[in-house]
Amino acid sequence: MKKTDANKAFTLIELLVVIAIIGLLSSIVLASLNSARDKAKEAKILSSLKSINNQAEIYRTANGTYEGLCDDPKIEEMVNALDNSSEGTACWVPTFTDYRTELVPIDYGVGVTANEIYYGADPAGTFTFDTVNTGVTATWAKAVADCTDGKRLPGPSVLRAIYDIGGTTPTGFTVNLYWSYLESPSDSSHAYNTNLYNGNVFRYVKGDSRYVRCVH
Repeated sequence: MKKTDANKAFTLIELLVVIAIIGLLSSIVLASLNSARDKAKEAKILSSLKSINNQAEIYRTANGTYEGLCDDPKIEEMVNALDNSSEGTACWVPTFTDYRTELVPIDYGVGVTANEIYYGADPAGTFTFDTVNTGVTATWAKAVADCTDGKRLPGPSVLRAIYDIGGTTPTGFTVNLYWSYLESPSDSSHAYNTNLYNGNVFRYVKGDSRYVRCVH
């Protein structure tokens, strides 16, 4: 008896084509879900950093300095909560040693990493680090000028904070000194930079060449 069209079975090729289509659609959906999840995580991190930034300014207004900020119970609680939604966080403030004395009242940094991207908060605001350096090395004035389209240099303490997350050079950064946006309050010919090989924060003559990583 001749089979009707309704009783015809799928051929092997037809089954393989259907399976391939289902696999392709699944990968597209999965990629979309992962992208949405990453964007939600980024939004949460930046929102939390904004809250930390606000609390840090309240702390400085009350104390006249950022000294002891990272040990403040409210800041500790907020940083610990942020750590639960990322791969690592760190808070760092300068101490009264050498010429970092002048930094204590004016700088702090909170760094975060998630999905191989670094985020931060400093007195100038909250931000995401660019994923690559801007050029090779540059003087401080050129470094400032190279951070265009609403970007800027990070603070020295937040660079130290992202170093402290792993206690080593952050992934994707060159082992060397990086310029910060912060000029020396006592010597206008100098600006601060951070060594991402060992985490040291120092000031150098603006005409020296350092690496540049912008934030936005």
